Amino acid sequence: MRVQDCTSVPLRLNKNIASVDPRGNCVRLYSGLQCTGDSVQIQPNDPGSSNLHFWNFLDQTSSVGVCQDFQLLGLSLNNNLRRRHNAPALHLNENLNQDAQAAAEALANQADVPTQTSFHSGVLIYSVNYQPLFHSRTNLVREASSAWYQQQITFDSRNPKPSAFTQLVWKSSTEFGIGVATSVNRHRGVVVAKYSPSGNSPGTFQQNVNIPRVSNFNLFSL
Repeated sequence: MRVQDCTSVPLRLNKNIASVDPRGNCVRLYSGLQCTGDSVQIQPNDPGSSNLHFWNFLDQTSSVGVCQDFQLLGLSLNNNLRRRHNAPALHLNENLNQDAQAAAEALANQADVPTQTSFHSGVLIYSVNYQPLFHSRTNLVREASSAWYQQQITFDSRNPKPSAFTQLVWKSSTEFGIGVATSVNRHRGVVVAKYSPSGNSPGTFQQNVNIPRVSNFNLFSL
Protein backbone atom coordinates (compact mmCIF):
# COMPACT_ATOMS: atom_id res chain seq x y z
CA MET A 1 0.00 0.00 0.00
CA ARG A 2 1.46 3.34 -1.08
CA VAL A 3 0.92 5.92 1.65
CA GLN A 4 -0.22 9.34 0.43
CA ASP A 5 -1.43 12.22 2.62
CA CYS A 6 -4.05 9.87 4.07
CA THR A 7 -4.88 6.30 3.09
CA SER A 8 -7.64 4.13 4.54
CA VAL A 9 -6.65 0.63 5.58
CA PRO A 10 -8.47 -2.06 3.52
CA LEU A 11 -11.60 -3.26 5.32
CA ARG A 12 -10.25 -6.80 5.70
CA LEU A 13 -7.26 -5.38 7.66
CA ASN A 14 -9.10 -2.65 9.53
CA LYS A 15 -8.30 -2.73 13.27
CA ASN A 16 -6.25 -5.87 12.67
CA ILE A 17 -2.66 -4.65 12.28
CA ALA A 18 -0.02 -5.74 14.76
CA SER A 19 3.12 -4.46 12.99
CA VAL A 20 4.17 -2.20 10.11
CA ASP A 21 7.11 -1.87 7.74
CA PRO A 22 7.54 1.85 6.91
CA ARG A 23 10.15 0.96 4.24
CA GLY A 24 12.40 3.86 5.05
CA ASN A 25 9.56 6.38 5.40
CA CYS A 26 8.05 8.19 8.36
CA VAL A 27 4.34 7.34 8.69
CA ARG A 28 1.53 8.06 11.16
CA LEU A 29 -1.11 5.46 12.05
CA TYR A 30 -4.63 6.59 13.05
CA SER A 31 -7.38 4.77 14.92
CA GLY A 32 -10.12 6.49 12.89
CA LEU A 33 -10.90 6.78 9.21
CA GLN A 34 -9.56 9.72 7.18
CA CYS A 35 -6.63 10.16 9.57
CA THR A 36 -8.65 11.06 12.64
CA GLY A 37 -8.67 9.82 16.24
CA ASP A 38 -5.73 8.60 18.29
CA SER A 39 -2.47 8.28 16.41
CA VAL A 40 1.11 7.12 16.65
CA GLN A 41 4.09 8.12 14.49
CA ILE A 42 6.53 5.48 13.25
CA GLN A 43 10.04 6.48 12.22
CA PRO A 44 12.29 4.47 9.88
CA ASN A 45 14.10 1.75 11.84
CA ASP A 46 11.89 2.49 14.83
CA PRO A 47 11.94 -0.40 17.34
CA GLY A 48 8.17 -0.13 17.64
CA SER A 49 7.48 -0.66 13.94
CA SER A 50 7.77 -4.43 14.14
CA ASN A 51 5.37 -4.64 17.09
CA LEU A 52 2.69 -2.01 17.66
CA HIS A 53 2.18 -3.36 21.18
CA PHE A 54 5.33 -1.30 21.88
CA TRP A 55 3.21 1.86 21.35
CA ASN A 56 0.01 0.46 22.90
CA PHE A 57 -1.49 0.66 19.40
CA LEU A 58 -2.07 -3.00 18.69
CA ASP A 59 -5.02 -3.67 16.32
CA GLN A 60 -6.12 -0.03 16.30
CA THR A 61 -5.11 1.18 12.82
CA SER A 62 -7.88 2.34 10.45
CA SER A 63 -5.93 4.78 8.29
CA VAL A 64 -2.33 5.76 7.57
CA GLY A 65 -0.85 9.17 6.76
CA VAL A 66 2.49 10.83 6.28
CA CYS A 67 4.33 12.27 9.25
CA GLN A 68 3.46 15.72 10.48
CA ASP A 69 5.54 18.27 8.58
CA PHE A 70 5.87 20.55 11.61
CA GLN A 71 7.43 17.78 13.69
CA LEU A 72 10.05 16.99 11.06
CA LEU A 73 10.72 20.71 10.61
CA GLY A 74 11.13 21.17 14.37
CA LEU A 75 13.62 18.31 14.49
CA SER A 76 15.53 19.70 11.49
CA LEU A 77 15.72 23.23 12.91
CA ASN A 78 16.88 21.95 16.31
CA ASN A 79 19.56 19.74 14.79
CA ASN A 80 20.87 22.46 12.49
CA LEU A 81 21.21 24.80 15.44
CA ARG A 82 22.78 22.10 17.62
CA ARG A 83 25.31 21.30 14.91
CA ARG A 84 26.51 24.88 15.13
CA HIS A 85 27.35 24.21 18.80
CA ASN A 86 28.94 20.78 18.24
CA ALA A 87 25.98 19.08 19.92
CA PRO A 88 24.88 15.66 18.60
CA ALA A 89 21.66 15.33 16.61
CA LEU A 90 18.39 14.69 18.44
CA HIS A 91 16.03 11.82 17.55
CA LEU A 92 12.28 12.29 17.23
CA ASN A 93 10.47 10.43 20.00
CA GLU A 94 6.78 9.63 19.57
CA ASN A 95 6.01 9.57 23.29
CA LEU A 96 7.51 13.06 23.62
CA ASN A 97 5.54 14.19 20.53
CA GLN A 98 2.30 13.05 22.14
CA ASP A 99 3.14 14.66 25.50
CA ALA A 100 4.13 17.92 23.82
CA GLN A 101 0.97 17.97 21.69
CA ALA A 102 -1.26 17.39 24.72
CA ALA A 103 0.52 20.17 26.62
CA ALA A 104 0.23 22.59 23.68
CA GLU A 105 -3.50 21.94 23.34
CA ALA A 106 -4.07 22.50 27.06
CA LEU A 107 -2.06 25.74 27.08
CA ALA A 108 -3.72 27.08 23.93
CA ASN A 109 -7.12 26.88 25.60
CA GLN A 110 -6.33 27.98 29.14
CA ALA A 111 -7.56 31.33 30.41
CA ASP A 112 -4.15 32.91 31.02
CA VAL A 113 -1.42 33.39 28.44
CA PRO A 114 1.15 30.63 29.02
CA THR A 115 4.58 31.78 30.15
CA GLN A 116 7.84 29.94 30.77
CA THR A 117 8.90 30.16 34.42
CA SER A 118 11.51 27.40 34.60
CA PHE A 119 13.99 25.83 32.19
CA HIS A 120 14.93 22.75 34.25
CA SER A 121 12.17 20.36 33.14
CA GLY A 122 13.22 19.75 29.54
CA VAL A 123 10.14 21.66 28.31
CA LEU A 124 10.14 24.82 26.16
CA ILE A 125 7.02 26.91 25.56
CA TYR A 126 6.29 29.53 22.91
CA SER A 127 3.05 31.51 22.73
CA VAL A 128 1.94 34.10 20.18
CA ASN A 129 -1.14 36.07 19.21
CA TYR A 130 -2.57 33.69 16.62
CA GLN A 131 -3.50 34.95 13.15
CA PRO A 132 -4.67 32.12 10.83
CA LEU A 133 -3.56 33.96 7.71
CA PHE A 134 0.08 34.06 8.84
CA HIS A 135 0.47 31.26 11.38
CA SER A 136 0.57 27.83 9.84
CA ARG A 137 1.92 25.10 12.10
CA THR A 138 5.26 25.17 10.31
CA ASN A 139 5.47 28.96 10.66
CA LEU A 140 4.76 28.68 14.37
CA VAL A 141 7.57 26.12 14.75
CA ARG A 142 9.98 28.43 12.90
CA GLU A 143 9.00 31.36 15.12
CA ALA A 144 9.38 29.30 18.28
CA SER A 145 12.79 27.92 17.28
CA SER A 146 14.02 31.41 16.47
CA ALA A 147 12.71 32.88 19.74
CA TRP A 148 14.28 30.12 21.82
CA TYR A 149 17.62 30.35 20.06
CA GLN A 150 17.77 34.14 20.31
CA GLN A 151 18.11 33.78 24.08
CA GLN A 152 21.74 33.02 23.25
CA ILE A 153 22.25 36.81 23.35
CA THR A 154 22.06 36.81 27.15
CA PHE A 155 24.20 33.68 27.65
CA ASP A 156 27.41 34.26 29.62
CA SER A 157 29.74 31.25 29.68
CA ARG A 158 31.47 32.63 32.80
CA ASN A 159 28.17 32.78 34.68
CA PRO A 160 25.82 30.42 32.82
CA LYS A 161 22.12 30.46 33.60
CA PRO A 162 19.39 28.13 32.30
CA SER A 163 17.40 29.33 29.31
CA ALA A 164 15.54 28.04 26.27
CA PHE A 165 18.78 28.47 24.29
CA THR A 166 20.84 26.30 26.64
CA GLN A 167 18.22 23.53 26.58
CA LEU A 168 18.00 23.64 22.78
CA VAL A 169 21.77 23.06 22.36
CA TRP A 170 22.29 20.90 25.49
CA LYS A 171 24.65 18.13 24.38
CA SER A 172 23.37 15.43 26.76
CA SER A 173 19.77 15.69 25.51
CA THR A 174 19.18 13.00 22.87
CA GLU A 175 15.39 12.73 22.31
CA PHE A 176 12.97 15.38 21.07
CA GLY A 177 9.24 15.88 20.66
CA ILE A 178 7.15 18.87 19.61
CA GLY A 179 3.49 19.85 19.63
CA VAL A 180 1.58 22.77 18.09
CA ALA A 181 -1.93 23.95 18.95
CA THR A 182 -4.07 26.96 18.12
CA SER A 183 -7.15 28.45 19.70
CA VAL A 184 -9.24 30.70 17.47
CA ASN A 185 -11.43 31.70 20.43
CA ARG A 186 -8.45 32.87 22.45
CA HIS A 187 -6.46 34.07 19.40
CA ARG A 188 -3.50 32.04 20.58
CA GLY A 189 -0.90 29.79 19.02
CA VAL A 190 1.30 27.61 21.24
CA VAL A 191 4.36 25.49 20.55
CA VAL A 192 5.72 23.06 23.14
CA ALA A 193 9.00 21.19 22.75
CA LYS A 194 10.14 18.39 25.05
CA TYR A 195 13.69 17.09 25.46
CA SER A 196 15.02 13.97 27.13
CA PRO A 197 17.14 13.72 29.14
CA SER A 198 16.28 17.24 30.26
CA GLY A 199 19.10 19.77 30.23
CA ASN A 200 20.16 22.80 32.25
CA SER A 201 21.56 20.74 35.11
CA PRO A 202 23.50 22.93 37.57
CA GLY A 203 27.26 22.52 37.40
CA THR A 204 27.30 20.88 33.94
CA PHE A 205 26.97 23.85 31.58
CA GLN A 206 30.61 23.86 30.53
CA GLN A 207 30.48 20.36 29.07
CA ASN A 208 27.00 20.74 27.57
CA VAL A 209 26.86 24.23 26.03
CA ASN A 210 29.49 25.11 23.44
CA ILE A 211 30.17 28.56 22.02
CA PRO A 212 29.10 28.81 18.33
CA ARG A 213 31.73 27.93 15.76
CA VAL A 214 30.56 30.62 13.31
CA SER A 215 28.81 33.97 13.42
CA ASN A 216 26.03 35.40 11.25
CA PHE A 217 23.53 32.55 11.25
CA ASN A 218 20.13 32.89 9.60
CA LEU A 219 17.63 30.43 11.06
CA PHE A 220 15.11 31.04 8.30
CA SER A 221 17.57 30.05 5.59
CA LEU A 222 17.30 26.43 6.71
